[in-house]
Amino acid sequence: MSVPTPTELRATLVTVIAGASETPTGRWEMLIGAVQVLSLALHPRSNWRVEVSGTDDDRRWIDAAIELVRAEHPYVTGRGDPGL
Repeated sequence: MSVPTPTELRATLVTVIAGASETPTGRWEMLIGAVQVLSLALHPRSNWRVEVSGTDDDRRWIDAAIELVRAEHPYVTGRGDPGL
């Protein structure tokens, strides 16, 4: 995957967390919201963010996965992809 779409990036996050936590992907799909594409002019280091929900423990898992995935994919393309 070169520059992922928001949908591809969200799927990657779900897969990473489900694999690391050994829990079903459906659980994480409910907790990881849309990937929002941000302006590169205002966010030059990474142009995306994710809406998350869940308990503090859930958020720790999600935040760790976000940092891991962001290191490999700091940018997403916003062409024709709503993020979900």
